[in-house]
Amino acid sequence: MVNWPTYLMQCSPVFAEMLNGPERPDPQLVVDLYCSLADMPAGQRPTRSVVGMTWGVSEINHKTQPIQDAILKDLQLDTVLGGSDA
Repeated sequence: MVNWPTYLMQCSPVFAEMLNGPERPDPQLVVDLYCSLADMPAGQRPTRSVVGMTWGVSEINHKTQPIQDAILKDLQLDTVLGGSDA
C-alpha cells in the first residue's frame, strides 16, 4: 500500500515544504467544516466542499455542479445524494 504523504513529499519538494512549513494547512479546518456540514439540514449540504487554499477548485465545483445534479437526477439518486443545488 502506498504511503501517500511520503510519496507526495518525495515527488514534490514544494508540496513537502507546504505541509511542513509554518503556514501549513490546519487540520482543524476539516473538523470545523465537517461539523458545519453535519449541522445543515439534508438537501442543503453542498455536494462538494473545499477546505483551505482552493486553487480555483471552488469555481470548478460551482461550474460542474449542474452537470452532477443532472446525472444524479437521471440516475434517480438526486433525493439520496443530491446537494444543495440538486
